[in-house]
Amino acid sequence: MALAERLYEGRRSMPAPMQFMNEPELDGYIREALQVFNAIGNFYREEFVFTTDPGNPWYDITTELGTLRPLTTTDFQILRQIEYHLLEPQSDGYPLEWDGSLQFNLANILNAIQTARDKTLSETGCTVHQGLVPALPERIFLEDSVMDIRRLCWLPNRFQRTYTANVVLPSDLWATQSFQAGFPQRESGTPLIYRRTSEPPVSFDVDITPAVAGDYDILTTNNAGHLTKEHSSLLPIPNDWAWVAKYAAMEQLFGRESLAKDALREDYCDKRWKQGTALMQAAPAVLAGRINNVPVIVDSMSNGDFYFANWQAKKRGHPRYIFYSGLNMIALAPIPDKIYSVTVPVVRNMPLPYHDGDYLQIGRDDYFPILDLAQHVGMLKVGGAEFTTTFPLFANFLRHCALYNSKLKAMSLWLEWLDGRPQEEMIKVNPAFSPVANPVTAEKSSGG
Repeated sequence: MALAERLYEGRRSMPAPMQFMNEPELDGYIREALQVFNAIGNFYREEFVFTTDPGNPWYDITTELGTLRPLTTTDFQILRQIEYHLLEPQSDGYPLEWDGSLQFNLANILNAIQTARDKTLSETGCTVHQGLVPALPERIFLEDSVMDIRRLCWLPNRFQRTYTANVVLPSDLWATQSFQAGFPQRESGTPLIYRRTSEPPVSFDVDITPAVAGDYDILTTNNAGHLTKEHSSLLPIPNDWAWVAKYAAMEQLFGRESLAKDALREDYCDKRWKQGTALMQAAPAVLAGRINNVPVIVDSMSNGDFYFANWQAKKRGHPRYIFYSGLNMIALAPIPDKIYSVTVPVVRNMPLPYHDGDYLQIGRDDYFPILDLAQHVGMLKVGGAEFTTTFPLFANFLRHCALYNSKLKAMSLWLEWLDGRPQEEMIKVNPAFSPVANPVTAEKSSGG
């Protein structure tokens, strides 16, 4: 109701056809504002418990039973939000029947969402996949869904005793030509380094041919396939960060020529996208960990490989470390030898209201800044000068997020280690895109 009053949509006596923003649309703006606050402010922290599978080091915290970070946002939800922003009719369900207008059509929007989704995955590395590929004696070609290789480990046949698992470190053309002339070399043994090809499709060579049969345990970032009007698809991006892909899609739509062109909103959406990707690269997911309620060390996957070398080759036992990559994949080291209880405090998905009487899971001091952002996002559909006059509302919201982060830092002297250390792999070792400095406070870069 408060947002409706701000946008002059609170007059319930007004005939529905005369209302510029309906109730479901306003509810969507409130939910987006809550998710953006949780994403930028790292606001809602909670822990959940899952159990290990003996012999399995890998766990995706978005799919474990009881997770607080499930991936539930679909392309259909993003489509409906974009249709509101573009003043287009709302799609009701699948199969999608709306064809579009002279400005935008269904194919335009679905293509923009698909491109934005894959662009977000590629530049942030937010969702990591783990799998096995056969360790063949020649160049290994990966599926066309693979965009980047994040980590590689050789796992020799477990029925032999001569060779053990070994992390294969990345190298490049200059290093291999300078220090390993004739790369790839064909003697048999334990692979030490790999070189990814610079041309598509994604493939790699190792320096030494594996001496025995086995697999490569590989972490990758993948695209998610084609979107279709026949059925909905899950967005492989954390729920509270789905707005980043939305603005990337809208930047493409507003950048089209002729009737769709809107330079002001194109520039605004581009800045929201860039701000979001920079923030996303530094966002925490797992804050700490306990195994059987005993605290363990949480660190980045790359630090685990460097300082607990070849942890996959060590004797199975009681895990003492949690290493993680992206915002979803964790590994337990040593590999569990039996069932253990794992407790992980995380920045959970923001609880969202879906009915008028639902309680907002925020503090009273957070209420008006979140309402400011919801009003600002709602005015995006208006465009022009009326939209630009709401930029100070967005700046006020960002200032509140910065203030909340400063409060967290005041309460925890080691907050940068608690929140930041597990993300060293994304920021320093495996950067996908160099983040800007302090994007939350960089109001000029966000259109504020």
